[in-house]
Amino acid sequence: DAVVVSNAADVAAIRRAQPRNLGGDGPHIGYVGTLHEHRLDVGLVLKTADAIPACRLHLVGPDSLSEVARAQLLSNPRITLHGAVDAADVPSWLVAFDVLICPHVVTPFTLSLDAIKAYEYLATPRPVVATPSSGFQDLAFPGLVVSADGFPAAVKEAADRRESFQREVPDWEDRARQFAAALLGVDARG
Repeated sequence: DAVVVSNAADVAAIRRAQPRNLGGDGPHIGYVGTLHEHRLDVGLVLKTADAIPACRLHLVGPDSLSEVARAQLLSNPRITLHGAVDAADVPSWLVAFDVLICPHVVTPFTLSLDAIKAYEYLATPRPVVATPSSGFQDLAFPGLVVSADGFPAAVKEAADRRESFQREVPDWEDRARQFAAALLGVDARG
């Protein structure tokens, strides 16, 4: 049987990060990842922005959107596309948002991923709302994963509550030990 070693996050970097100054009133709702219609549910992003009139919705990551999708997002004055950022700056973006979202389409492709963003998001103290895809569907955090139909309302509730969380998230050292144990055929705790 093959041993699967899942992704992780640089938990220490995320927990020591200083939030970026996003300016303006919040809530600031953020997505960090590749912007592409095979992942990002553009319609769901628009519905979410419309469901929370006071919000600023930030999309951070490489832009691979079609011209039509980009124009749709930019037509909403509460949505900002920030583009790609240096990997070292990702932690400061993650901790700057009031709510982290993953409005991914649910397809065989997105279900096949073990998205690093799932671990990065959960390493922050921020509320997280995700569709059941991209590595989130297997994580055991109640209230985290919602259907597209319930997504905007769940994000609004998270933004209204602005709770803080302390979650145990595997880091790359944990995964290195797991990988070494698989190679050596011993228990990962050893």
